[in-house]
Amino acid sequence: MKKLRIFLCLMLALVVGAVSAACGSNPVTPNIPPDPGTTPGNNKPAYSYTSPISVYMPDGAPALGLAKLMNDDNKLGKTDLTYTVVTASAIGDYVRDKSATVAVMPVNAASLLCGKGDAYKMAAVLTHGNLFVIGKGEAAKLEDLKGSVVEVVNINNVPGLTFMSLLKGANIDYVVGDKEDAPDPGKVTLAGNNGGTEIAVAIKAGHYVVAPEPAVSNVTKKTGAKINMNLQTLWNDEDGKSGYPQAVLMVKNDLLRDEAFMTALYSALEESAEWVKTNGAAAATAVGKHFIEGGQTSLNGAALTEAAVTGCNIRVQKSADAKSQVNDYIAKIRTIRENAASVVSDAFFA
Repeated sequence: MKKLRIFLCLMLALVVGAVSAACGSNPVTPNIPPDPGTTPGNNKPAYSYTSPISVYMPDGAPALGLAKLMNDDNKLGKTDLTYTVVTASAIGDYVRDKSATVAVMPVNAASLLCGKGDAYKMAAVLTHGNLFVIGKGEAAKLEDLKGSVVEVVNINNVPGLTFMSLLKGANIDYVVGDKEDAPDPGKVTLAGNNGGTEIAVAIKAGHYVVAPEPAVSNVTKKTGAKINMNLQTLWNDEDGKSGYPQAVLMVKNDLLRDEAFMTALYSALEESAEWVKTNGAAAATAVGKHFIEGGQTSLNGAALTEAAVTGCNIRVQKSADAKSQVNDYIAKIRTIRENAASVVSDAFFA
């Protein structure tokens, strides 16, 4: 009997040892989502964002960047994803109250609202400038604008800041006044313009106008004005491509952790950037259908020719590749008006 008890104890010890060894060689890992930036391994399951996703964007060129996604109702592998187009002046509200999961917005506004990267990070630059100087005069370079009135659509925001930065960089003096002011022969006189029909009125008055595509193609066709200068070419950013970071893609930090979603989003945006060039009418319809209730898009499908859309400078540049250009652009417009943008931390970039 004693020998039997010893035998049973030895067998039990062997079983316990075998189980312990097995557990030690293949530990059970809890299903914890990976931290942002990590790559899931065999023992760290890929994180999937399961909450509703709300994508907000301003009307105009930024909305064109997502037009194919809206046209196709592409939910990017999710079941609860919505697209909403709003006015440019309202886009910041949806980031400020965090109702947007994804938002396209001007880079300077993004720097002010999300500069520390606490809740959102910049995933990509989506548009790289769509501004042109148009008029009936013969100005071919910035110097030629001295003694002229130049009306700027949205003078207090990115268009005005960008144009003033270019003038400053070229050592050209300017004054901000009224469109009725007599121009100073040695300076460029800047005035605000509300866009729409006011652009044609300014052209008729003999003024130059800094205006965006796709409005530029439409106005030049109707008024006989021409494109005098391309601000994107004048900026000539560091990577050799014309342009500057204008509208950026901001994504909530939790959603950035969903690698499958982000891969699908980048791919869909790249497809959309090409598709919209030859599908202007369908793009305008898609944007209009997704405009927030009570609003109406400014886009005209008939005017969205391939040339007009190409001038919108829509292309996807991921955050890591755009970091230096974003920092450079913010630094330059802050010399025009310091509170127009904020210096961003490294955490701003995804």
